[in-house]
Amino acid sequence: MTRASVLKTNVCDHFYMLTSFRQQLIAMGDAVRDDEFTSILMLALLKLYHTTLSTVSAACVITKTKPTSDMVSKLTFEEFDQRKAADRQQQL
Repeated sequence: MTRASVLKTNVCDHFYMLTSFRQQLIAMGDAVRDDEFTSILMLALLKLYHTTLSTVSAACVITKTKPTSDMVSKLTFEEFDQRKAADRQQQL
């Protein structure tokens, strides 16, 4: 996959879809623990987002905590926004 096609793939929409699936499972009585969902989100990321995964891992080691779905989502969305801004800047 090229960088341009990856940037057109909106990781935010993908995460929102996964969150919706999680909520549907919860509504049907099948609890999806946050640590399980965090793993799903992390595994769903393309290689392009390995920097995000490294950041999450480093932060967790430093703070002696486990990663959360909120943490992974927030950092991924921030990186996505930065990449989109950089792509727009290159097009000028």
